Amino acid sequence: MAEHSSITLVLLVAFAQAGFVSSRPENLYRHIWSRCDPLDREITGCTRYEPMTCAHRESPGPADADVEIHLAGLPESNQSNPVYLHFWAPRKYSQYKPLESPVGCVVYRDMLEAHPKYWDSDFNGGNVKVSGSGKAVIRVRAPSTYFVWRYIAIPQIRLRLCHPGVRLHYKPPDATIYFGVNGTWVTSDSKAHSIQVSTAAPYADRQVKHLDEEPQGPKPVARVVGVFPITATTIKPLSDREALINASRDALSLAALEYSPIYSCFVLGLFYDHFSDEECVAHCPENSEPAHGQCSRIASEATNASISAVWKLEVACGLRDGCLPDSNRTLHMARLAVASHLAIPFQEVQVGISFTESSSRRLLDITNIYFKATANTRRMKQAHGERLLDMLIADVEFARDLLDVDIRRIEILGAIPTGQQRIMEMNELNDPYSPAYQELRPIPKEKSSDKIFGIFTPGLLFGISGG
Repeated sequence: MAEHSSITLVLLVAFAQAGFVSSRPENLYRHIWSRCDPLDREITGCTRYEPMTCAHRESPGPADADVEIHLAGLPESNQSNPVYLHFWAPRKYSQYKPLESPVGCVVYRDMLEAHPKYWDSDFNGGNVKVSGSGKAVIRVRAPSTYFVWRYIAIPQIRLRLCHPGVRLHYKPPDATIYFGVNGTWVTSDSKAHSIQVSTAAPYADRQVKHLDEEPQGPKPVARVVGVFPITATTIKPLSDREALINASRDALSLAALEYSPIYSCFVLGLFYDHFSDEECVAHCPENSEPAHGQCSRIASEATNASISAVWKLEVACGLRDGCLPDSNRTLHMARLAVASHLAIPFQEVQVGISFTESSSRRLLDITNIYFKATANTRRMKQAHGERLLDMLIADVEFARDLLDVDIRRIEILGAIPTGQQRIMEMNELNDPYSPAYQELRPIPKEKSSDKIFGIFTPGLLFGISGG
């Protein structure tokens, strides 16, 4: 697989000052991969009341696909445990060559406008059963891309594994296929790290649509018209028609924002309600108060309580990705989980992970890692907060979902043992995703006149983008 260096994407920006704040359709249908939260209902549509199965709407992808990808290293299907691979990508708007470069790829205002509903004729995805040898073939049209706050997502295909008993609520994709410059690569979580792209090529049996057919859905706001390699020492002035996109494997993961329930509400222009099943609300309910766009416990105490808890986690780490292949995403999602458990703004939460790296060369090594959660808040008394926080990690399955690693055993401790070699902490000062929430959080309309479409201010430069 080829190395992927940073590239500059020159964008021909064609913003229209009106017409982009579209009304959102009714939530009538269900997502084919069974996840159904407020943002999911906006992207592809779903309802909580219709039963679904992993095999629902089985399809290898659209008949007029541009790209066919052969995947290997997937969990193997068998008669008692069939495994399905759900995949989806942004809609196609214009023709370009995603296997060569992003030139020609269009950029949508946000992920809601980029993704068609699964019943739309331009739905760009499908659902295939994985073979007994762990292989699958998928097909997609050349995907467009979209802004995530000031970032531009790398053109991509999301992958989700589905088998009996899987828990999908709020679960980010198991893996993502990215289209870089002259190559594709897969980024995946620890439980699906063996997924590989065997081959990626133009789809030979593509059925061509009529040339007079107009693309459906919202119109894009920008188009990639050039790709220029840059180096770490190159300083290139940018205008309001240009943006940087980091197309390297270590680019900042945007899935942490795209699959954040709080950010999901902010994209819709709504508050996130820590107390409601609906989660996204226009107004905070009684006995709560809005704080950083989140309906939270009322700050009723005179002074801050510093609440903390520590867990020892026995983890199976592989040499390929280490214990935490995406520490930014892991720590950020952990902050959200702690905040949700305590019903406080995540801005009042700090999390940390520490461990000593093993010198073993085995393919799978058992390591002890220590997870610490801390909240500094005026929203509860010290004793009550400590009892509540101690109940955060109830079982191994929750711990696996929380940190996205293969956890075998958990134990609550009073403190982290000394001598840990690696210590990673995240709070409001160093969380790379916090500025996105700060700018998109719901505020009174009379105070938001400096934003275009609720996404970014006209005077601000398009930022570094990642996958």
